Parts: sequence; structure tokens; C-alpha cells
Amino acid sequence: MKKFLSCIALSIFLPASAMAADLAARMPVKAPPVAATIFSWSGFYIGGHAGYAWGRSRTDVGLPDALDCGGGLSCESISHDVNGAFGGGYIGYNWQVNSFVFGLEAEGGYIGAKNTVFSVIAPDHRFETSYGAYGAFTGRLGVAVDRALLYAKGGLAVARIKNEALDDVGAFVPSPDPEHIGRSDSTRLGWAVGGGMEYALTNNWIIRGEYLYMQFENKTVFDLGDGSGGVPPATQPSPYTFHDHLHTARVGLAYKF
Repeated sequence: MKKFLSCIALSIFLPASAMAADLAARMPVKAPPVAATIFSWSGFYIGGHAGYAWGRSRTDVGLPDALDCGGGLSCESISHDVNGAFGGGYIGYNWQVNSFVFGLEAEGGYIGAKNTVFSVIAPDHRFETSYGAYGAFTGRLGVAVDRALLYAKGGLAVARIKNEALDDVGAFVPSPDPEHIGRSDSTRLGWAVGGGMEYALTNNWIIRGEYLYMQFENKTVFDLGDGSGGVPPATQPSPYTFHDHLHTARVGLAYKF
């Protein structure tokens, strides 16, 4: 009797065990989840940008008699807009600590902003401003949220700026009056401040949108004046002080190493 019952139990257990083993072998095994990779902003990058520049240029014409002031208590001050396209390149390095990103960046290129206006006091007084090559050397501080970076920047700016104030334009031949010309064509230092946002399209390619304001040092030059040999009343050299600043907005694309 015992042998009979044992045979029945084995006949039930063995097929069930084989079936369970077969099902276990055929059941798909789910792979463990892969940890998400957090993007790192640390490292070198190099890129190019293009955008638009706009700002103001002011020329203060001083006494004794620059641009035919007529010996009054003050002379004219002309302020006008300057604007134009610009472009260039940039290179830098970032260090990331947790969500904070610190960086150093150098950029350079060409600014096409310029304008020419005539005085409201006398139609033969012409004022002109134009920019050329520029550079900026800035530090950056930002907050990263994975592939997005919001940052501020500030530092040193430098640009080639040409300012002119001319008298008797078109009024006489030859024109303009060589004794009443205030002209500066020089490299000017200044400061820059701004900020923007970057986004990493891939682990290497990063796009950005940025605003940067640049304020340059004032520049004062003197004309020749009429002197003792000029047409009466004779005048001594007079100062021309140029004030210049720019706003810039640009988009850029960089490669991160």
C-alpha cells in the first residue's frame, strides 16, 4: 500500500516540477534599470557667434571755440545712435561643482555698428562714429539643470572705435575746415557685463543665446584751433570728448571637448 501511494505521489510531483522548470526557463528576465547619465559642463569649448549691436555715441565739444561755438558759455553736445551686425568667435573653460558652473571666456570679432549725423545747431557740423575689431575677457557664473545652463558674466572689453567731429562740411572748398576737426581712431578699453542661457544638444554641441553690454572709456582729443594766424577771432585748441557704449545680442554654437 505504501509503495502504491509513493508511486502516485512521484507521478504527480515529477511532471509538475518539470513543467515549473520549463516555464521558468521560458519566462523573460527583465534587465536592471540603467542609471541616467547627468551631463557635465566641465571642460574646454570653442565656438562662433553672430548677432546685432546697438548703442549711443556722444560728442561733447568744448570751448574756447570748437566748431564755431561763437565764444559762448558752452558748446554743443551731440548724441546719436549707432547700430549694425557683428560676429566672431569664443573659447573658454568651465568647472562644475554640483549645480554651480564657474568659467573663464575670451571672445573676439568685428562690430559693424556705425552712424553719421549732422548738428541741429549748424548743418555743416558732421559727427561720425564707427566700430571695428573688438574683444572681451570675462568670468562666468551659472546654475546648471542637467543640459541647461543659466549664467551671468562680466569683465574687460576692448574695441577699435573711430569718432569724428568735422566743421564746415560742404560749406567751403577745401572742406572740412582742417583747423576744427576732432578725430580719434584708437583702441579703447572698457568693461562688459551680461548673461545668457546655454543648452547641450549632445555631449559635445552646445547652443547659446546671450546679451552683453559694453561701456568704453571716454576719449578726449583737441583740434588745431585758429591760433594767431587764423581768421579773426583767433582761437586756441578746443577739446572734443567722445563717449561710447554698446548693447549686443547674439546666438552661438560651440563644441565642447
